[in-house]
Amino acid sequence: MVHFTAEEKSAVTSLWGKVNVEEAGGEALGRLLVVYPWTQRFFDTFGNLSSASAIMGNPKVKAHGKKVLTSFGDAVKNMDNLKNAFAKLSELHCDKLHVDPENFRLLGNVLVIILASHFGKEFTPDTQAAWQKLVSGVANALSHKPDTMVYFTAEEKAAITSLWGKVNVEEAGGKALGRLLIVYPWTQRFFDKFGNLSSASAIMGNPKIKAHGKKVLNSFGDAVENPDNLKGTFAKLSELHCDKLLVDPENFRLLGNVIVIVLANHFGKEFTPQVQAAWQKMVTGVASALARKYH
Repeated sequence: MVHFTAEEKSAVTSLWGKVNVEEAGGEALGRLLVVYPWTQRFFDTFGNLSSASAIMGNPKVKAHGKKVLTSFGDAVKNMDNLKNAFAKLSELHCDKLHVDPENFRLLGNVLVIILASHFGKEFTPDTQAAWQKLVSGVANALSHKPDTMVYFTAEEKAAITSLWGKVNVEEAGGKALGRLLIVYPWTQRFFDKFGNLSSASAIMGNPKIKAHGKKVLNSFGDAVENPDNLKGTFAKLSELHCDKLLVDPENFRLLGNVIVIVLANHFGKEFTPQVQAAWQKMVTGVASALARKYH
């Protein structure tokens, strides 16, 4: 759950009272579609989206942007209960519209950029911090369906456990963590005591990376043994990473995808589309369980 101080709430509400929702909403949605053009697929009935000028001048984009930002006002009014405030919208976007939850984060970041542009010096670092916290909280709330649980079929469980029995945890764990730090170098900040991370070869040969990678993948084995209770299985680790280590929850998803890549790389043709689907479902479930404390 996201907690706001009195100062943060004041910074958010004070600025919100000066926002022209119609203008800022249309600009936010328009910029989202221009900067991240793949998001346009959810707006294929909105007419001309062929260029930046067409998008920014599109009346349907402006109207829907106003609607989106108006609903964002519910966040300003319910900062201590974002999860419930956006429960229905979360269900709508998940079950009916099938919107990629990453889009919520992108839109939030675009909104912060617009506020910075509109308010200039008034948009201080402290104000930015409060708003960044709010848009992140809203994105998490929209991405999170209450009481959502990952269900695995007997076939999916068999596909996971069968492959897991062949995994060399020490080797795969080291490779997965190493690749994470190389492909997504900003994740290295959580490993500043691990010694030499200056190059790909240094990272892949680093004994501390190998040891910690093994530890990470060993704990992942708990998911294989408890696929029907991922939330309970990772409750303590979620609390640790949220409250003490302050790890960005996005890193869980990145690591999960890297694990899938390492498995594909190792098992080749044995890593069939069906096996991939089961494992992708598993790593997504684990990432959600680990990020649950953040909601």
